[in-house]
Amino acid sequence: MEIKIPEIIATTQVRIFIGKNWITNFTKNDTPLLWQSFMPLVKNIPHRINNHLFAIDTYSPGYSFDAFDPQINFTKWACVEIDAIQEKHQGLEIVEVPASLFAVFEYTGTAAEAGKAFDFIFSDWMNKSDYAFDATRPLFCAMNANYNPVNPEEKELIWIPIQLK
Repeated sequence: MEIKIPEIIATTQVRIFIGKNWITNFTKNDTPLLWQSFMPLVKNIPHRINNHLFAIDTYSPGYSFDAFDPQINFTKWACVEIDAIQEKHQGLEIVEVPASLFAVFEYTGTAAEAGKAFDFIFSDWMNKSDYAFDATRPLFCAMNANYNPVNPEEKELIWIPIQLK
């Protein structure tokens, strides 16, 4: 597992994603089932702007990783990015990520090891930085189209929504 010190990026426009979602928590470990239900639909989604896959987490306002409770529910999305909201696609929903400030980390490792990267981000880097997690905006990870969750050389970009402390 490797994680690089982040680049701070201020996005200037809304990013639009389409995909499937459900309510989960960190104890359920049901993310593979969400992706299995979404992947057969990807090839038929029009207006994609890239070939990346996106895992998006939306939290209730006030959610804090400082008082982490693995049983608190959040919404997990399996998505692709599109250029505009078009017609509704059967079984899919839209999620928008507003223009804002992000700490973008490059993570290399398996999906099973990703928890260590998030521990570093929220327990170490965040505490030492000038930034705090902003739970009012989605956190998302960008993966390549052929992402393999068990490949230790797989790369992800982890986009953490932040605000100044």
